Formats: sequence, C-alpha cells, structure tokens
Amino acid sequence: MNWDDARVFLAVEREKTLRGAARTLKLDQATLGRRIAALEHALRATLFLRTSEGYALNAAGEAAQKSAEKMEHSVHELVRRTQGTDTRLAGDVRVTSTEIHAGRIVSTFNSSLMLRTAVKAGLGIGELPIHLAEHDGLVQIWPEPARGAVYEIWLVTHQDLRHTARIAAMIDGIVSVFEDRAN
Repeated sequence: MNWDDARVFLAVEREKTLRGAARTLKLDQATLGRRIAALEHALRATLFLRTSEGYALNAAGEAAQKSAEKMEHSVHELVRRTQGTDTRLAGDVRVTSTEIHAGRIVSTFNSSLMLRTAVKAGLGIGELPIHLAEHDGLVQIWPEPARGAVYEIWLVTHQDLRHTARIAAMIDGIVSVFEDRAN
C-alpha cells in the first residue's frame, strides 16, 4: 500500500462519501471509486460497507485505518523535517491567531504599504506606525492612543519549521508589528 492509496482511503473514511472525498482531494468521483476498488482488490479485503448514507468502515477497514493514519503522520513529519532545512523565502506560511490580533497582523502585512502610500499622497488620513510616518514626513494629528493592561502574547511554531527562512521572516515581521505598537 502506497501513501497515495492511504490518502484516498482516509479521505473516503473521513468524508463518508466518494463525492466528499473527491472534492477534498480535487479528484474525480469515478476515479476515487476505482482507486478504492483497486485498493480493496490489492489487499484482498473489503474495507467499507456501502450504505445509503455513504461509506462506513468494516472491521478490516478499521484495522487499515490505524496503519493509514500512521502513514499520514509519517508523511507530515517527513515534510516538516525536510522543510525545516529550507533556506528559501518563498512558500506558504499559515498563521493562526485570535481575531483581535489577526487584524493587526494582516492589516500590517497586507495594507500598511497601500495605506502609507494613500496618506502620503494626501488621499486621506490613516493610522500608521510612527516610525514609518515620520520617515515619510507625515504629521501626527491625534493624541497617543490609550494603552490597556500589558499582557503576554506567545508565538508558537513547530520545532522542525521554526528555522526555515520563510517562517523566521514571518516571526520577525510579527514581532516587529507588536514592538511598533509597544513603542
């Protein structure tokens, strides 16, 4: 059994239908049906009960599920460990945050440049980090915002990925967002 077969098997088990699994894997529903049939033939065991509600694991399927999940875990670990040596700045970085902090992080990374450009061009007013506004010769027109209670914010990353270039760059960017607000 190869990883791709395990991935198909797990998708059908989790989604309970070929249609749902096909959508998850971005494959054709008929292809998934053939792949499950070929897997069952190769294992010489039926893995699913086909019911009107969808696919349900039988005893053989439950036994296969544990091994398939171990394969899935191993594949994810392989990816994490090899990506941990990556020195490229390109690639996906997923950030999860509370709503209140997400707005600060996303707005800083996505719109600070646009907002800064608009304010600098005289198209309106906006809240900018003081060091950027001063660099552009802009003038602060309202008083300092009131500071609430100080509290800790934890930044957690997977140990295998924290030293990759893109994760380190994202960490530096997030830290600078909060340092700018603290000053």
